[in-house]
Amino acid sequence: MDELNIARASKNVGIRPVVRAPARELSSPAVAYIALAVGGLLAVVWFVGFIWVFGLLLR
Repeated sequence: MDELNIARASKNVGIRPVVRAPARELSSPAVAYIALAVGGLLAVVWFVGFIWVFGLLLR
């Protein structure tokens, strides 16, 4: 009897897809602001790196 219950339980255990809520799409202004923020951050990192490298070279 236990073997039958184990077999039945093993059939119930399986890989089930995770049900997710549909992803909310970002509006165009939000995408533009995110792009500007990321671009500004990259510009600051590039500028600081540029000054740091030239500071090391001009020592």
